[in-house]
Formats: sequence, C-alpha cells, structure tokens
Amino acid sequence: MSKKSKTIICIEANAINRYIIKKLLESEGHVVHDAETKKAGLDLFRTVEPDLILIDLHMPGVDGYAITQHIRSINGLTEVPILALTTHVGIDGHNKTPISGCEGCIQKPIDAQGFVNHLSQFLS
Repeated sequence: MSKKSKTIICIEANAINRYIIKKLLESEGHVVHDAETKKAGLDLFRTVEPDLILIDLHMPGVDGYAITQHIRSINGLTEVPILALTTHVGIDGHNKTPISGCEGCIQKPIDAQGFVNHLSQFLS
C-alpha cells in the first residue's frame, strides 16, 4: 500500500535540524518547504497549502508562540496541525503549546525513528 504524499512547512532556525527534518520526511515521500526565519516562513503560506506545519519555538529574536498564533489567524490554516519543535519539552512546553495553537511538541535533537513515527499520526 502506498502512502499519500503530504506537504509540510518547517520553520526552523537551525540549518542542521532543517536538513535532518527535510531528509527524513522526503524519504517518506513527503514534500517539505523549509524556512530559517519568521518572515521566510510566513511568506511560504502565500504559495504553499500545507498538510502539517512544524515550527521552532525558540528562534533567535522571535517568539515562536506568537508566530504560531499568527499562523492560526491566516485564512485556511486554522485547522492545519502545528507541531512545536523545541529543546524545552518539559512542563513549560506541555503547558504553552496547546495555548499557542500547537497540537503537540517534538523534542530536539530529533530522534529519527521517533520523529517519523510521531508525525505519522498527524499525516494520516
């Protein structure tokens, strides 16, 4: 049985994390559009209709929670799942992500097998 390709937007400040995420998801047959900055990420929403959004919550000089709330206000994106990428998954991450509009957290550094398995529930 073949999997249906999904379109994913990943807004992540760290180039290595973006590379790993893109390679893992592309190896599963998905199309990944990535951005390093808030502006570049928000610009993607003008041309890309994602099935899933991954967002770094701790980007330099930018509050990832505010970006997430802004994404939720964009027409057509209110129901698209958003997953937070963060090194701070503890109590802080679990309390803030639902408030900010995220469906969950993915802890960095990325665990390849756990990452793909975790995302599969949001991509089915």
